[in-house]
Amino acid sequence: MSLFSIKSNGNLTCYGKRDYGKSYAMKKMIRYVSKYIPIFIYDIKHEYYGFPEIKDIRKVNFDVKKGAYRYRSRGTKEDFNLFCQIIYNAVIGNKKRRCIVVVDEVQKYVSTNAISKYKYFSDMVFMGRSYGLAVWCITQRPAKIDSSITSQSDVIISFKMDFRLDLDAVENYFDRDSVKNLNKWEFLVYESSKGVSKHGPL
Repeated sequence: MSLFSIKSNGNLTCYGKRDYGKSYAMKKMIRYVSKYIPIFIYDIKHEYYGFPEIKDIRKVNFDVKKGAYRYRSRGTKEDFNLFCQIIYNAVIGNKKRRCIVVVDEVQKYVSTNAISKYKYFSDMVFMGRSYGLAVWCITQRPAKIDSSITSQSDVIISFKMDFRLDLDAVENYFDRDSVKNLNKWEFLVYESSKGVSKHGPL
């Protein structure tokens, strides 16, 4: 099974410690899936430089049918809220529109028990799929994100992790030792309809 056979039209969460393939895998998925559906990336660390940059989220043409576009984070909660608000309203206001929103380093904004502070992000996670809007969240620290992000995911991908609190956070989906023993480029996939499968190397 390749990354590209993973269900990509629902919510997704990807975990993994640094330098074990997480970011590379997600960029690869973004490039592939964006051939069929537009993807908007909230680029917190300014590392998605291979994709066209959005200068002003308020001026985006949401009628595009494909392509991946990065919005460089201003590093504030207000900026994150604005990004989510504009995309959410644009999609639910037009049944012909659909897209995927990618939030890397999601723990920097939506930490444990904090999702209710971000109305539009919360609405995307809980209700977006009904309108054709999916959310992909990426983090090195699953222990530091709101648990609703994972529980609302149709697909969960885990690369290697070994910090106890992070293993605690994912043990409802993955065997702890299986996550700890992953090699670089290997990953586990949990799908609600299929259970857990192991893949790689990329």
